[in-house]
Amino acid sequence: ETSSVLDKFEGFLDIGSIVYEMNSGDVIIQNNPDTRYYPGSITKLLTAVTALDYLSLTDEITVTQEMLDLVEANSSVSDLEAGEKLTVEQLLYALLLPSGNDASKVLAISTGSKILNDNTATIKACYTAFVSAMNSKAKAIGMTASNFVNSDGYDDTDNYSTPRDLILLGQSALKVDVIKNICASKYQYVETNKTKHYWYSTNLFLYSSFDGLTAYTENSGENPYYDSRISGMKTGYTDIGGRCFLFYGESEGLKLIGVVMNVPAENSDLIWNRCSSVVDFSFDHFTVTPLITEDNNDFSYKISNHGFFSSWKMGMASTGNISACVDKTLVDGITMTVEPVDTIAEMKSNGKLKLLTNVQKGDT
Repeated sequence: ETSSVLDKFEGFLDIGSIVYEMNSGDVIIQNNPDTRYYPGSITKLLTAVTALDYLSLTDEITVTQEMLDLVEANSSVSDLEAGEKLTVEQLLYALLLPSGNDASKVLAISTGSKILNDNTATIKACYTAFVSAMNSKAKAIGMTASNFVNSDGYDDTDNYSTPRDLILLGQSALKVDVIKNICASKYQYVETNKTKHYWYSTNLFLYSSFDGLTAYTENSGENPYYDSRISGMKTGYTDIGGRCFLFYGESEGLKLIGVVMNVPAENSDLIWNRCSSVVDFSFDHFTVTPLITEDNNDFSYKISNHGFFSSWKMGMASTGNISACVDKTLVDGITMTVEPVDTIAEMKSNGKLKLLTNVQKGDT
């Protein structure tokens, strides 16, 4: 069963969170998972997966001043310059590591131009076409409770999502190797025809020390939030929605993807404190345990109305291994039962199956 355990932690009452174990498919923690919040720059993961539906990594894009003029005031940027030529892959680093709103505009407008297939289309038309494609992509991956009005997550009450929807976005992004690898990178050096860039990830879980990260934190020295189990994915911040973080990590058979949203922004450390609590609790208290394996995959039942069947017994087997993510303290107490689909058979009190329809080899 899913756990609503975050109310045990002080300050978690209004925070939205969900943690999903990918090997078993189980939700192990949730707190306000379907409440609407503001995803901030986590939006850029949707920008990345949408752009790659239309562009190749090696495509070269020229940054224009018109593109840069769309970047809102006080945005996080990757310091792109008009006239720079970058590949799509380089722009993805600029988008996902320093969380460049400028990179998001360049990718969005370039992709929108390809969607419209019109070299004369205005910057606004290209951008509008891309945002429409973002929403179509979101719906395609199951994000039914979300809406997006820009490519970077900049403050807007109509740019919203839920913790459950963002898990779907994260899973979609993890399927794209280049996005997964970029999100796991601490920094990237890029030299273009105009300048040199040193881009650092905004994900503080990746760094053992705060030194050199003055753009992201006022702290220095050893980083207490460093966690080698976490290899991604994306931070977010808006004035209206506070701070949020979508994370991915693996350890001891657990493969977790989770999100924490709506964390007050006054203290920049608070998001990392909250996320550390969720990550530590998840890894410390849960484990993936096998339920059905090759060693216990055969089930045999006596048939009460054997006229339907050529034998008194019917054998069944699972089509694959099945596992579950459970509290570590409950592993030894796990039991399993198999129940028939009520339109096919019913279990009699004597333990025999009564078939309600003819069954052939290979039927499910």
